[in-house]
Amino acid sequence: NEYINSIIRTTRELSHMTGNILSLSRLENQTIITDQEAFHVDEQIRQCILLRETIWSEKNLVIDPDLDSIIWKGNRELTSHIWNNLLDNAIKFTPAGGLVNIRVSEKPCNREGFTTFEFRIKDNRIGMSEKFQAHVFDPFSREQTSTQSGVKGTGLGMAITRNIVDMMGGTIFLTSKEGKGTEFVVTLN
Repeated sequence: NEYINSIIRTTRELSHMTGNILSLSRLENQTIITDQEAFHVDEQIRQCILLRETIWSEKNLVIDPDLDSIIWKGNRELTSHIWNNLLDNAIKFTPAGGLVNIRVSEKPCNREGFTTFEFRIKDNRIGMSEKFQAHVFDPFSREQTSTQSGVKGTGLGMAITRNIVDMMGGTIFLTSKEGKGTEFVVTLN
């Protein structure tokens, strides 16, 4: 049974890695379909949280969502990719018993007929050095401490996330302090 669980875990990791590499390639070649549809952002994020329940509950993490009900017209697949990557990162780097806060709120927008929403995900994880923060969105970048700690990953998630946010005309930034945690903030119109 332990071997089967190991095979399943490894298969998921390989699938995730392959998906990230393909997504990065599609983004760089501008071949992702830009279909637009109206959907509830809060429901989409709740679904992302629910899909990872096994992982965060095994680590005894507290996921604290505070989500305004926002209907947004955009590309559901791309926004889902953003939330998934940021949530995966927070879960991966937050130690057992840690806390992940997720906030979504609507902000005023200066374009008529548009709204801006802000997505914040904050954790009390290992944090990042100032030096690494400048490279967190570079493809294949991983901070030495995460590599040494045995946290698995390719270093593609944040590069993909940045590319998607840029392609959608939004912004993404972070604040982080080693040993205290990290907060990513995404805004999209």
